[in-house]
Amino acid sequence: MAPSRGKPRPPRECAPREDPGISVYRHLDRYIQKLLAGAKIDGSGLPDRIELNLRVPVQISGKGWKRACDDFLSAISEQVGSISEQASTEVLGYRNGHVPCSWCSSPVCEHSLPSDQRAVLSSISPTGVPIWRNFASWLIEIGDPRVDRLHSSPPLPVAVFHPIADLAGDVLPEFERPPTHARILGSVLAGGFSLPRFTLEGDRSRTFSVTALLMEHHRRGPAPRYTLNLVVSLPPPHHLPSLLAHGPVPHLGGWIGFLREGLHQIEEKIATGVRTGKRISLPTIRQEILDSMRSSCDHLDKLLRRGSRRTHHAQVRSRDPDRPTASALSDVLSSRESDLFHDRREFTYVVRGPHNRVHVFSFDGTHITSVRYSGESIAERTRSGRWKALNPQEGRSFCDRVIARFSPDDAEKQKHG
Repeated sequence: MAPSRGKPRPPRECAPREDPGISVYRHLDRYIQKLLAGAKIDGSGLPDRIELNLRVPVQISGKGWKRACDDFLSAISEQVGSISEQASTEVLGYRNGHVPCSWCSSPVCEHSLPSDQRAVLSSISPTGVPIWRNFASWLIEIGDPRVDRLHSSPPLPVAVFHPIADLAGDVLPEFERPPTHARILGSVLAGGFSLPRFTLEGDRSRTFSVTALLMEHHRRGPAPRYTLNLVVSLPPPHHLPSLLAHGPVPHLGGWIGFLREGLHQIEEKIATGVRTGKRISLPTIRQEILDSMRSSCDHLDKLLRRGSRRTHHAQVRSRDPDRPTASALSDVLSSRESDLFHDRREFTYVVRGPHNRVHVFSFDGTHITSVRYSGESIAERTRSGRWKALNPQEGRSFCDRVIARFSPDDAEKQKHG
């Protein structure tokens, strides 16, 4: 039958077009919620609003759209990751990089940060206010002869264990209760670290100090949790994660890496005790962690001696195949794409080797430390998203940077060794 030639059909009604601004906002909100869900953040500790710094190129041609889109989403991912990490530390009971103030009953206030880049937490006042002192002045006050290191050329770092009795021994009983469920158990004060040479104010302004606080969190669960709170005030454009990731400050990464590794080993002991029913007593746990913090001061001195002269014994020891450090380069050369990760919490790169060896590197390929983790610990880091797998291009670029840090002879020996 021939089609009817009657009245033409009325035009089909189209759904009203959504406002572009609403569409962009909805898609952006959906993407951010997806990132937060991937980081296992349910909103606890997050502010009502978060600020994002977004750069959108206006002149793009050809295949540049794909790259611009990848860069845009990557920038959002990095910033939301940082915000979610901050939220998780607030849930633990303190703001990372700040000292809780009992006087203000707040984890963040005018007293919670150092007064300048060379100040350390020397004590807490009777009313619970953090007191900051110039690190060199504090060393003179306690009679530490190593203060001369800070004025050498170049300056050499010094670390001192500062027990809680000296740090907060004068706090009045009514101010002893911390403003959150995290409390300080002990600290290490360190100074004399040098900023990269492009700081503008001159050589004297190039040194900075770090206050490392051991925090104990009491929460629901069979055992308390322990974390390291690094407090430092740096001049723009510097901040501590970048200095650790890019490795331009001698000895800083090695010292902090030692602190974190000691804490990790204690955490694994606690977890093993909970699983097996052989729990470690709280006084024993605290003492082991504090001993590890004391040892970090000696470790910094060892790093200094190793940097000035590497003895024959140290060379032989570094080639010992039973030590994970000796396998760092060979494990990088033999690694697969699935062995390379970015540690989103520590801002470092991680290589997983055989026999639970784990090698940690800065962004520029500098080797920071090598350790052995349990298979369960490695699995938890990948499962939680703390270790994010590198894509093939990132992996190849990272391996090239690591290899470039070693001598050609070392790389050739490892390839054929």
